[in-house]
Amino acid sequence: PGGVTTELAPSPAVSSFQVEVGMKGLLLFAATVSCDAARVRISATPLNKVVSMLESMASKGKEEKHAEAVAFATFQQWCDNTRSEKQRAVSDGDQEKSELEATVDKTKAEIEDLADHLDRLEEDMSSWEGDKTAATEIRKKEHEDYEALHKDYQESIDALKNALEVLSKPGADSHESLVALAESKRIPDFARNRLMALLGFVSEGENPDDFTPTAVIDMLQKLEDKFKGEQLKTEKTEIEEKGSYEQLIQRLDSNIDAAEDEKAAKTDRKTAQEAKLGAAKGELKQTTKALGSDTKYLKDTTTMCQRKAEEFEANQMSRAGEINAVEKAVSILKSDEVSGTAEKNGMTDGEEDPDENPVLLQLRSSTMSERKDRIWAFIKTKAVLFKSKPLELLALKIENDPFVKVKRMIYDLINQLIDEANQEASQKEFCDKELAENKLTRDRKTEQVEKLQAEIEERTAKAGQYAKKVADLGRQIKELQDAMTESTKQRFAEKAENKQTINEAAAGQRAVAQAKQVLQAYYGQAESNSFGFMQGPADDAPSTATSAHTGDQSGASGIIGMLEVVESDFGRLAATTQEDEDQAERDYEKFMDETKQDKAVKEVDQENYRERSQTNDERLHSAKNDLEATNANLEAAMEYFEKLRPDCVDAGTAYDERVSKRKEEIESLQEALQLLD
Repeated sequence: PGGVTTELAPSPAVSSFQVEVGMKGLLLFAATVSCDAARVRISATPLNKVVSMLESMASKGKEEKHAEAVAFATFQQWCDNTRSEKQRAVSDGDQEKSELEATVDKTKAEIEDLADHLDRLEEDMSSWEGDKTAATEIRKKEHEDYEALHKDYQESIDALKNALEVLSKPGADSHESLVALAESKRIPDFARNRLMALLGFVSEGENPDDFTPTAVIDMLQKLEDKFKGEQLKTEKTEIEEKGSYEQLIQRLDSNIDAAEDEKAAKTDRKTAQEAKLGAAKGELKQTTKALGSDTKYLKDTTTMCQRKAEEFEANQMSRAGEINAVEKAVSILKSDEVSGTAEKNGMTDGEEDPDENPVLLQLRSSTMSERKDRIWAFIKTKAVLFKSKPLELLALKIENDPFVKVKRMIYDLINQLIDEANQEASQKEFCDKELAENKLTRDRKTEQVEKLQAEIEERTAKAGQYAKKVADLGRQIKELQDAMTESTKQRFAEKAENKQTINEAAAGQRAVAQAKQVLQAYYGQAESNSFGFMQGPADDAPSTATSAHTGDQSGASGIIGMLEVVESDFGRLAATTQEDEDQAERDYEKFMDETKQDKAVKEVDQENYRERSQTNDERLHSAKNDLEATNANLEAAMEYFEKLRPDCVDAGTAYDERVSKRKEEIESLQEALQLLD
């Protein structure tokens, strides 16, 4: 006796176990039976083994193809997530880079404007300092001229007073006084001639009566009054020139102080903007570097994922071709042309037909009933134990059919179970693949929905923030515009009021000057009134007045002095008001310039936020559309999952239990085959 092992056709579910049938041969030694008559054929054909190996290859190929598909689905999900994340990072980086570049350009422009403005301030301050120096030099020269002229007038007046005092005293020696007076450069020629005549130097043709002491005294008094008037006029001119100079210096100092303040503010602003520019450049450099890194990573990821996808498609096509070739070979080997011919010629299982071997028939006939009962009892017990309908049906057939068909029935049932296992394995592969891909789709779409919902919430919040920022800037711009409007209104009103004050002060000054002129004209004329010294009837007539009426000269002099003070006050009021007007105009222009600049900056910021808001709204709209489409895809995936559920999820007994049960059924049938040997 020898052992012959025959492997049954494996399947993905039962490839780990074999059917080992111990075929015990019988050595028949019969002297009366010819060896040629005893045709004992115990054979083991390789056909079933080849088919089993091919089916195992097909099953393994399907498993590897499925495993590769599951692994690639995970990889594809990573690719999608990574590309989405990096694309968002690149988009955000581009936007941030554009904003930083705009900030850098804007800050550079402002720094250049501030530098130009500071240069102009330096030029203005230098010009004003030059004006101060020039005005001071002119004022110094004017004052020196005034001092010299005033001294000259004072010396002349003193000489006139001295001469008048000498001439008024009888018997006084007036020669030296008159000579000194005649040599004064302020004495007119006619007065000098009279003085010289009085001293004895009378030119031919001149009337001696004009050079009497009385006439000379009258002349000298008039000269004294004239010199005093001219001296007073000189003093007034000095006061006016000094006041103008002081006003000019005050205005220049005010301009310089204002320029110094503005220079300090602009310098601080320029320093702050330079620091801001440096920070923006550093941030721009980092953002550009990060953007380049993200862009390269995205490009490399896209290239790698595309290459892996191409490799996956090629592998899947190759595996499908292999599986198709193997299954086609199995189909051919199982066809009637191959398996039918092999079975017909006894090449399938090595079983002997009892009709062709009378010796075996004789040997087995004695135990046929006993073995049949044992097989039936064994299979019936296993059918009850495993609750197996196929084994129960086989037991019923064994009970009713001839024993010669039992082995074939067992083999057929084993093959049937193997086919069912293959079919269920294919169904399991299909279900695993579809469920895995469906789960990946559902997870991916769910993740995309969550990300889109988060993005929508974020962009909705940003939309509110941008809207608030635009509204706040609009309110601030309106407040600045209202402030400029109100300031302009106040400036016009103040300017009109100052103009009116200046005009009224000028009118008052002119009126006072006119009144002063009227008084000066009258009292000047009255002062010159005198009776003549010609001898005539009047000399003989009774005296009616001792002297000519000249008016209240002392009172008039005081009034005229007061009028001059009032006139000076009107001039000072006009000058002070003009100075206040100039300062108010400078303050207004400075306020308007700064406010316009602030308003322009806020308008640019508002426009930037409007653009950001528009971009955010567009992306929000796109995200909502993407969310709608993704939700539709997720719903489709959920619907497909519900379609898979009856066959792939809710299929009753778990797949592993069915495999285990089928394995036990096949092992029971294998044991039954061993009982037949």
